[in-house]
Formats: sequence, C-alpha cells, structure tokens
Amino acid sequence: MMDPPWIDGPSHWGDPELENKMGYRERMLDEQSALTEKLVKLRQYVATREFCELDERDRQLLTAQSAHMAAYSDVLAQRIARFNTD
Repeated sequence: MMDPPWIDGPSHWGDPELENKMGYRERMLDEQSALTEKLVKLRQYVATREFCELDERDRQLLTAQSAHMAAYSDVLAQRIARFNTD
C-alpha cells in the first residue's frame, strides 16, 4: 500500500504537468519494451529454417519489417533519452 502524497511522496505529486510528463515517459518505455519483445521474436524467426522456406518476397518484407522496427526502437530510445535530460 502506498503512503498518501503528503507523507514522503514523490516530489512530483501535486504537480499535474510533471505527473503528465511522467505518464508520457512511462508510455514510451512500455511501447519500447513491447516493440523490443516483438523484434526479438521476429529476429529469432528469421533465423529459422521455416523462414528460409518462405517465398522470397515474404522474406524480403519480413527483413524490411525487422529493419524498420529496429529504427523505430532507436528513435524511441533517443526520445526517452531526451526526456530524461529535460
């Protein structure tokens, strides 16, 4: 159970703007975590025999998807890093 905000609570309690920013940061972290999990699974799949047996165009599309997901993850990481310095 959490203590009420007036008892040694986080310094942002009672500051709606900061609480909103913290919620936004948490959503970005959650998004990056979910994306990373999906990217790991896709990369594991790409290393399987089943992937190699796919039609060439499907392999190309999944490879492109993996690259785009990695780029998106990098952008999220940069945004999170900037958030931490603001």
